Amino acid sequence: TFYDQEQRIKTKKELEKRYLDILSKARTVSEILEVEKQLNEVRSEIESMEGNFKYLSDRISYSTIDLTLYQLVDVKYNPDPRPGFFSRIFPAIAEGWFNLTDFIIGLIYLWPFLLIILLVIYLIRKWRNRVKK
Repeated sequence: TFYDQEQRIKTKKELEKRYLDILSKARTVSEILEVEKQLNEVRSEIESMEGNFKYLSDRISYSTIDLTLYQLVDVKYNPDPRPGFFSRIFPAIAEGWFNLTDFIIGLIYLWPFLLIILLVIYLIRKWRNRVKK
């Protein structure tokens, strides 16, 4: 619409120039009045078009463009084959055994703390028994 309006204004201005040339060549009053009437119509159309053109120019300067780009990608679904149930059981049993041995070894590392806790529990019970008697 914007470029179309711009071309129409250009065409009307050329028509206005031709009417001005005809007006300069007119000999009689009736010819002059007829040409001026046509010239007046063309000028009012040009002014209307220029106003509309200015409005479009202002609208274009505030417009935004949303652009979305897509790229087609060839994707093939290849699921990773998971091992079966029984082939996963044996590693799970082995891993459980390793975790149990790690837990027992961790308790062995903590033997001094366990000894202190047992001693404290023994002393608290002995003290309670004395208080009750």
